[in-house]
Amino acid sequence: MKNKELSISLINMMKLSIEEDLKNKISSIKNFSIYSGVLGNILFLNLYNEYFKIRSEVNEEVINFLFNIQNLSIFQKKGAFPHWFWLANKFSYSKVSQFGFNERVILRTRLLEASLFYFKQKKFDLFKGGIGLLISALSLKNDFSKEEIEYLTLITNAIKNTSEIDKFGGLKWKTQNATEKNRFYNLGLAHGITSIIAVCLKIFQIDNINSQIKNNCSYIIQNAFKFLEAQKLDEEEYFSKYPDFAFVDKQKRYSSRLAWCYGDLSIGYTLLRAGKILHNDKITNSALDTLRKTVLRRNYKQNNILDPGFCHGISGVAYIYKKIYMLTNESIYEEANSCWINDLFECLNIGVNSFFLDIKKITKNREFYNNYKLDNSFLMGYSGIGIVLLSHLTDILSDWDDIVLLS
Repeated sequence: MKNKELSISLINMMKLSIEEDLKNKISSIKNFSIYSGVLGNILFLNLYNEYFKIRSEVNEEVINFLFNIQNLSIFQKKGAFPHWFWLANKFSYSKVSQFGFNERVILRTRLLEASLFYFKQKKFDLFKGGIGLLISALSLKNDFSKEEIEYLTLITNAIKNTSEIDKFGGLKWKTQNATEKNRFYNLGLAHGITSIIAVCLKIFQIDNINSQIKNNCSYIIQNAFKFLEAQKLDEEEYFSKYPDFAFVDKQKRYSSRLAWCYGDLSIGYTLLRAGKILHNDKITNSALDTLRKTVLRRNYKQNNILDPGFCHGISGVAYIYKKIYMLTNESIYEEANSCWINDLFECLNIGVNSFFLDIKKITKNREFYNNYKLDNSFLMGYSGIGIVLLSHLTDILSDWDDIVLLS
């Protein structure tokens, strides 16, 4: 494979950085999040070990500490229990955590209950709301009990009933931090309407759910799509299909970035999945129209790409193109993935500052990049970038990207 040696060299560099950091703070960890803290580091190291078949003593030491039942209260106090539960299920830490199947089912039920509470409060956010809790609950892939099916029914009812209906019959949900003075609807995957579509797709594919849940999910997805369609921008005036936000005041219209968190790429990818799962040609064709236009967007300043990270940087864009190619087998997405992976190599080789201070790519003032430094986190740093590079080497890593709503 082209650039395989370079990928491995960069991955090993990131592994050393992460392990050194973990060694220094194993007994004084403050951030346990997958997205910005230590559990994101563990996710990377697990996938590294899976690909290279190499044990990491540091990783095992940290796992034995973090997944010991006596330390569970730390996660509960820090609000990171859902991430702990997700990682424990993905990598079978039941022996370390001393949680048997029955105990994990009880914990899953409690997460569904908490998720329902957030959805009723109209708090949907992946990071701070019901969607994040629900994704963690669904990581335990065993048949759902009658009580859990009832919770899923109530959750999908809550998502449907807390929506607003626009004049076209589309469904929309006001953004958590929107005020009555400044009402807007976030369209993105990280915080907005696309995340609701993604989590409903996840529920829709559960084996033993009832027809009411499936009907709720299908209704939500198809009518959320209607709302997104109504937000499309004038192609002659804007360079993206969708804005980041839909404001009540229609005068506020902006092109969106190209990223995992916002914009055409993640919206188009999620709609493509929806079209295929629901066998809805209208959604599929709209998604493909959006996605085919994204491959032409290589202008860093326009795309508002600021860094190599997963959230709103080069590696997240590269990874989503790989996912699209796997769904479509269309060569344009394979080529797009290669282009962005090559940019990622260049950025990491010459340094973030030098790469983004290139006149063709500069998006902020020089002071920003003079002080910029990659950390070891998943969303913004080495853990997420490293996982993308591992995924560049193989298609058979453990299923992990539901934690970012991509499966």
